[in-house]
Amino acid sequence: MAKFQRAIDCVNCPYQSKTFDFLDTKEKRNIQENCLIVNFKKGENICKQDLNVTHSLYLSKGLVKVFIESEKMNTILNIATAGQYVGLQSIFDGKSYNFSITALEPSRVCMIEVANFKELSETNPKFLYAVTKSISECTNQVFKRLTFFYQKSVKSRLASSLLFFSDKIYKSDEFIFSLSRQDLADYIGVSRENTVRVLSELKKEKIVEASGKNIKIANKEALRFIENAG
Repeated sequence: MAKFQRAIDCVNCPYQSKTFDFLDTKEKRNIQENCLIVNFKKGENICKQDLNVTHSLYLSKGLVKVFIESEKMNTILNIATAGQYVGLQSIFDGKSYNFSITALEPSRVCMIEVANFKELSETNPKFLYAVTKSISECTNQVFKRLTFFYQKSVKSRLASSLLFFSDKIYKSDEFIFSLSRQDLADYIGVSRENTVRVLSELKKEKIVEASGKNIKIANKEALRFIENAG
């Protein structure tokens, strides 16, 4: 079960968002008074689709998935790392979350009350600009990935995703994968069976080594070729 605690020092916090560069000390202390620090275990829900938006969510530690739930298949929109806001689109776009967010690793989230967050956005144009930029960057990344995936084969999508996790998330060619095979399938937009089948092909071709959660990219050049070949 998630553990809650009150924020202690938002002024000097080493994990604070870059948007805080545009806040003065008084504004940071105001956030501190309206902020909860919540620690989530792997697999715990941070927010649920269609529930009321009560807080802005800033991921100070960990790894989470942002996804749309449906009866047939979930769609993962984004994998967010520490230092990112998650779910800001819902704050300015309505009263309920348009997606769910779940921790892929033990994660810590700073939850700032919506009223307080909106007030800062209205009274501090530089802060609002930084927040808007953050939303735009996240949205653009999702658009680019989905457009790429619609034009590519399953094998190319999987290759691109493994390269993304290697280069951007784990920064290593060998890592313990935080996503389940179902998560990976939801991320590339195909069935779990297809994902496992194509991953097995990459293993047979000695491009990737995969055993449970352990992933090793054995031939990165070949994986990049598959990514670009389509």
